[in-house]
Amino acid sequence: MDRSRVADVKALGNSHTTILGHPTGRLLLRREPYAVDLRAILEAAARAGVYVDRLDRALARSR
Repeated sequence: MDRSRVADVKALGNSHTTILGHPTGRLLLRREPYAVDLRAILEAAARAGVYVDRLDRALARSR
Protein backbone atom coordinates (compact mmCIF):
# COMPACT_ATOMS: atom_id res chain seq x y z
CA MET A 1 0.00 0.00 0.00
CA ASP A 2 1.47 3.39 -0.94
CA ARG A 3 2.04 6.19 1.55
CA SER A 4 -1.15 8.10 0.77
CA ARG A 5 -3.26 5.00 1.36
CA VAL A 6 -1.44 4.25 4.60
CA ALA A 7 -2.27 7.82 5.63
CA ASP A 8 -5.94 7.15 4.80
CA VAL A 9 -5.99 4.06 7.01
CA LYS A 10 -4.27 6.00 9.83
CA ALA A 11 -6.78 8.85 9.46
CA LEU A 12 -9.58 6.34 9.99
CA GLY A 13 -8.29 5.90 13.53
CA ASN A 14 -8.82 9.59 14.30
CA SER A 15 -11.95 10.12 16.40
CA HIS A 16 -12.81 13.22 14.34
CA THR A 17 -12.96 11.28 11.07
CA THR A 18 -16.54 10.43 10.10
CA ILE A 19 -16.36 9.99 6.32
CA LEU A 20 -13.79 8.87 3.76
CA GLY A 21 -14.45 10.36 0.34
CA HIS A 22 -13.15 8.92 -2.91
CA PRO A 23 -11.08 6.12 -1.36
CA THR A 24 -9.68 5.08 -4.75
CA GLY A 25 -8.64 8.60 -5.77
CA ARG A 26 -10.45 8.37 -9.09
CA LEU A 27 -11.42 11.62 -10.80
CA LEU A 28 -13.99 11.15 -13.55
CA LEU A 29 -12.43 11.73 -16.99
CA ARG A 30 -9.24 13.02 -15.35
CA ARG A 31 -7.55 10.30 -13.30
CA GLU A 32 -7.87 6.54 -13.06
CA PRO A 33 -8.24 4.92 -9.63
CA TYR A 34 -5.13 4.19 -7.60
CA ALA A 35 -4.08 0.58 -7.16
CA VAL A 36 -5.13 0.23 -3.52
CA ASP A 37 -5.96 -2.56 -1.12
CA LEU A 38 -9.60 -1.56 -1.05
CA ARG A 39 -10.52 -4.43 1.25
CA ALA A 40 -8.04 -3.19 3.89
CA ILE A 41 -9.38 0.36 3.64
CA LEU A 42 -13.02 -0.76 3.85
CA GLU A 43 -12.30 -3.07 6.79
CA ALA A 44 -10.47 -0.28 8.64
CA ALA A 45 -13.39 2.07 7.97
CA ALA A 46 -15.89 -0.50 9.24
CA ARG A 47 -13.89 -1.04 12.44
CA ALA A 48 -13.72 2.73 13.00
CA GLY A 49 -17.38 3.35 12.16
CA VAL A 50 -16.42 5.67 9.30
CA TYR A 51 -18.78 6.11 6.34
CA VAL A 52 -17.15 5.46 2.96
CA ASP A 53 -18.28 7.43 -0.08
CA ARG A 54 -19.74 4.83 -2.42
CA LEU A 55 -20.02 6.98 -5.54
CA ASP A 56 -16.98 5.36 -7.06
CA ARG A 57 -17.27 2.69 -9.72
CA ALA A 58 -14.36 0.74 -8.23
CA LEU A 59 -16.38 0.29 -5.04
CA ALA A 60 -19.38 -0.93 -7.00
CA ARG A 61 -17.18 -3.57 -8.65
CA SER A 62 -15.72 -4.66 -5.30
CA ARG A 63 -18.98 -6.12 -4.00
